[in-house]
Amino acid sequence: MTPTTLTEIVARGDLFGYLPEPPPSPSAIAVDRELCEALVCQHCGHRGLSYEPFVRHSTGSYRVFAVCPSCAATVEV
Repeated sequence: MTPTTLTEIVARGDLFGYLPEPPPSPSAIAVDRELCEALVCQHCGHRGLSYEPFVRHSTGSYRVFAVCPSCAATVEV
C-alpha cells in the first residue's frame, strides 16, 4: 500500500482554509514537535518524523501532521 503524503492531503483540499504555520501556543508547539520526533514511520521504519503544523485563524483550530523524512508518509497526530 502506498503511503499518503502531505502533498496529496493538500492537493485533495483537506486543508482548505488552513495555513502552514504553527499554532500560537508555544507549549502546544513543544508537545506536538516532541510527539512527532518520537514517532516511527509505519511504512519504512524511520525513527523521528517531521513536525508539520497548519492553522485556521478564523476558527483558532490547528492540525498537526508527522511526515517521514525518508519516504514522505504522513500521519495526522
